[in-house]
Amino acid sequence: MLPAGAAVRSAFGCARGQGRSLVPACEGRSARAAALAVAAFAAGSAYADLYRLKKARDVLTTRLANESAEVFNGDSRTADAILDSSGPGGVPATSPMPKLTAYDILLDISAHVPARDKITLDLEKMSIDDTKIDLSGTTKKSEEIDLLVTELKKIECFKNNVSPGSIDTLPNGVQRFKLTITASAWEVASHVVRLRPRA
Repeated sequence: MLPAGAAVRSAFGCARGQGRSLVPACEGRSARAAALAVAAFAAGSAYADLYRLKKARDVLTTRLANESAEVFNGDSRTADAILDSSGPGGVPATSPMPKLTAYDILLDISAHVPARDKITLDLEKMSIDDTKIDLSGTTKKSEEIDLLVTELKKIECFKNNVSPGSIDTLPNGVQRFKLTITASAWEVASHVVRLRPRA
């Protein structure tokens, strides 16, 4: 009969007399047991989190149904149905964001201004609103204004909407111009860009 301590050690296969080869097996069992314990705790924690999320979702869904029924005359709605409507009448909401911003238009205009070797342009004022764009400035020759108008008409939504205004010849021979581009295929956020004339 073995002493009590020896019986415990031999049950786990870790007795001193059984050689060194069994010690790693004992350590491996301990590591596996620890890994299983960590995995069990992680699974339990994940389940508890999922349960809390489902409970919160149920509470919010019930609250949304009750409050939407108050707003929509007894007709409770889902979150998607509310987002697709703009008010108690359920009229579909139009996006408050413009299809094109003034910055987008400014970038398009800048990209279509002819190169410096073709035009000497001094843009003094640009006004962009939801009905039109006004440009005013100076060039050295009237042909340069025609070239600017031709290039601006290459912008898709400006094609037939660029109207040259009055052209004045200043005492130094410089041509002062005004162009108006009327809105057709764009909606913009209104901005006015004022540029200082060159000294």
